[in-house]
Amino acid sequence: MLDEIKLDELSLNILDIVLNSVKANASLVHISVNISTIDNCLTITIKDNGCGFDVDAYENSINKRVCNDHRGRGIPLFKKSAEMTGGSFKMISTPGKGTEITSSYVLDSPCRIPLGNINSTIEALFFCCINTDFVYIYTVDDESFTLSTKDIKKIMGNIPVNNPDTAAFIKDYLKENTHILNKNRIF
Repeated sequence: MLDEIKLDELSLNILDIVLNSVKANASLVHISVNISTIDNCLTITIKDNGCGFDVDAYENSINKRVCNDHRGRGIPLFKKSAEMTGGSFKMISTPGKGTEITSSYVLDSPCRIPLGNINSTIEALFFCCINTDFVYIYTVDDESFTLSTKDIKKIMGNIPVNNPDTAAFIKDYLKENTHILNKNRIF
């Protein structure tokens, strides 16, 4: 049953959905985390140029699955976790064109799952999915940073994205910039 499946942090849900984008042959995935303490909102958007799908057919197949069949539960969990906080969920997908998923959470809701270790999630995606380009944008109250695999490839030259030196660069970049924007707050 969907209620019985839980993720400890939103970053794991992001990982699951982005890996599905990679499986859907996306060559480019945008991941955006936007935190607004002013608007009391955390918005996560994942957009890919993968194979896309018919949203109505997908929702019908989810509703017909046996309760203990946990396949394909990433998107419904993303939706439910947002709605539990009083937030919203939106999914747009077109076969052959890609998918965009946006989940908005009430930031201070006691029902909101923590964002978790988003940096480790982004590091893992950059390191393991070397045939997919990523653009990651992290924003807190109108301050942001962007990290993209294309930019990393330009900076690192001939060193592959999954090289330990590149991985160390990515880890340090994410840690430093996230720390600056979070200002000792945990989201």
